[in-house]
Amino acid sequence: SWTLPLAILVMLLLLVVAIGLIRHGALTLVELLLGLGGAFLTLLLSILVGLGLTFVISTVAGSPSPWYAYPLATRVAVWAGALLAGGLMGALLARRAGAWGLALGAWLLWAALALLLSLSIAGVAILLLLPALVAGLLFAAVAFTPLSKKLWAREAAFILASLAGAAIWLPLALAFETAVNFDLSPAITFALGLVSSSLAPLWALPGDRTRVRRWLLIGAGAIVVVAAVSATLLPPYSTSDPQQANLFHFEDVDREEVYWMASSEQGPLPEALQARLGPEPVPIFPWIDQPVHVAAAQSTASPPPGLEVVSVNDAGGRRTIEALLRSPRGGDWIGLHVPAGTLLSLGVEGYDLPVDRDQAWHGYYTLDCHGRACDGLPVRLGFETTDPVEMLIIDRSSGLPAGGESWIEA
Repeated sequence: SWTLPLAILVMLLLLVVAIGLIRHGALTLVELLLGLGGAFLTLLLSILVGLGLTFVISTVAGSPSPWYAYPLATRVAVWAGALLAGGLMGALLARRAGAWGLALGAWLLWAALALLLSLSIAGVAILLLLPALVAGLLFAAVAFTPLSKKLWAREAAFILASLAGAAIWLPLALAFETAVNFDLSPAITFALGLVSSSLAPLWALPGDRTRVRRWLLIGAGAIVVVAAVSATLLPPYSTSDPQQANLFHFEDVDREEVYWMASSEQGPLPEALQARLGPEPVPIFPWIDQPVHVAAAQSTASPPPGLEVVSVNDAGGRRTIEALLRSPRGGDWIGLHVPAGTLLSLGVEGYDLPVDRDQAWHGYYTLDCHGRACDGLPVRLGFETTDPVEMLIIDRSSGLPAGGESWIEA
């Protein structure tokens, strides 16, 4: 409940500091607005640089997640890219916005974001509010005391405020990397961009030190290039972080077809698996048109799943079927695919499930049941026709049958 009042207080505190500096001639309104705009552009540029770097690394490496096993190189490239974005923006505006303009502009952006979030997501707002409060108190302590004449005091306030923001948001950037990887880099670079914006006033170096700033920018750019190139050369997978792949033994009882199949959402299959599959993809799944690479397999002779009809009721051109889902082999999961075009209702153990034909998947409305208790599950199906309806029933169990050992080894 304190979040919104504190957010308003921090915003007012920073504005009071800005007004005080303007009255004493240490800041102008134009410099403040330039600093605010520069902070926003730093945040935006950091996100765009991160998107660009991850796109280039992924494209050159030829892998959807080339940083999967070795993320350090990509992390260095993205973090240095955010620093470079802030450095370029700070250097560009240093002369026109000044150190105070860049500092107050950055922290006013933090405070504004905290104020907006405090109206909706207070738990997130505090992550911005706390560093902004530290910055406001430090800036006030410098601006309204004799410390205002001490250059070291101003620089110390800038650095301590940045450290307060970095202490919260840099660990969050690492946490976002763990949660979403670089596939959703804006989650990471938003955090980095915030910290980079708070460093902007430190780039406003005196005229005799612009050479230092130039070499710092060149160094950051070189790190981005070297790290990005390294990321494209590193192998995407390792023994400790291997590529995730799925192995299937698929048996179509109606067609009398049995296959081995392997798939991965992390790029092409390893060569050891790919070499065991046929060169041409085959559309083996009746409920999906997508073809897959397969290899011939032997039947397990296991009884197939089924739908045990208990009763059929025809009335008014419509048909209602009471039935039991069956998995004689004790599958871990049963899927019932019903053509959506004629389905009116679907009930399970007396509970009516909502049927929305717009939610059909490849023309089928699907009921999934997980667990061994699915064998014998009562279902009720209502159709707007009395004509025969062809349904698909699939059951699945974990592990592979005999013959799968060599596939697992591969």
